[in-house]
Amino acid sequence: MKIVCKYLLYSFLCVSCMGKNQLFNAINKEYEKFGREFFLKGEMINLDSIVMASVAMFYIDSFLLFQHHTGSYFFSIYDMTKKKFLGRFLQRGRGPNEFISIDFFDESIIQNNQRYLYLSAINEKRVVKFNLSYFLQHDTISIEVINQHKNLQMNTHTINDSTFFAYMFSENDRGLRVFYRKYFSNSPLFDEINLTKSYVKDYEGLDKLWAGEYIRYDHQKMEMAMMSMNRIHIFDLDDPKKNVSVFPKVLYQKSLRELVLQDNIDEIIYYDVDRASKEYIFALFYNQSLAEWGKVPTKVEIHVFDWNGVALYKLSVNEYLGGFCIDHLQKKMYGYDRDENIYQYDLSLIL
Repeated sequence: MKIVCKYLLYSFLCVSCMGKNQLFNAINKEYEKFGREFFLKGEMINLDSIVMASVAMFYIDSFLLFQHHTGSYFFSIYDMTKKKFLGRFLQRGRGPNEFISIDFFDESIIQNNQRYLYLSAINEKRVVKFNLSYFLQHDTISIEVINQHKNLQMNTHTINDSTFFAYMFSENDRGLRVFYRKYFSNSPLFDEINLTKSYVKDYEGLDKLWAGEYIRYDHQKMEMAMMSMNRIHIFDLDDPKKNVSVFPKVLYQKSLRELVLQDNIDEIIYYDVDRASKEYIFALFYNQSLAEWGKVPTKVEIHVFDWNGVALYKLSVNEYLGGFCIDHLQKKMYGYDRDENIYQYDLSLIL
């Protein structure tokens, strides 16, 4: 009997290990705990107007940039030296310089002493370059279309004015191939990196692969913080053999099919927002079921990894943050909660 139990346990462990290795096109890397843990005390920031319906926030130069999910404009911007509202830009609509939807992935560039933002418009199948400096100086919209693509691209990241990295999928009788394509506006050549080792069976499975994405400043690596799985992927944009999938050490992890088949109320939201720096990856961690989603959790954490997948810090806050961003120069973090309050946190202990 002991031999049978031992064999069954061994088989279970093997299945668990296989489950960890079958899905993603990456080398698995487990961690038992974070190197250090810190509690961050939030200090409320009073701006001269209320930030409403924010879906994301970014720190650029000395400005806080907010992206909004409702309202006439997609973005608003504040001067953090004066805590002053500076304006709104990019309208919803179908007219000139208007968009049905548009996303900013914190990708920008300085050219001729002007700050430009790279933006991805999914419905219009465009990547545009927005002159933020010109808007702040003249309250005038200046947009250049730098890529007009034919096929659907879920997220399109901009490496430079002519190089793009897009999250895509294609469908055939085997299912869905989920991949990233690096391509160029001045060349027919392209490179592709598969997210998974095999085809995904259906669109329900594709939905479970949603992740926040952030490309490192040197454009050599991208991190992905997964919503439905307790994992952080670190993708090498030049060599997929160096891809790493980082997750906590547990006995068993649910397969993609198990995640699809479970009741929606049992689904766990793990990571939702991510940011990164030259050295670190920051990911907002909820570990909250959909049944509890929207209720204030006992605590919210921000997990910090390096670009090799080492679990460095666990940061805890009392506020139910919906988003955050990092001012690396001043070693500060800004965040907003579900009641649209803005907070500032000191990161000098880790930056």
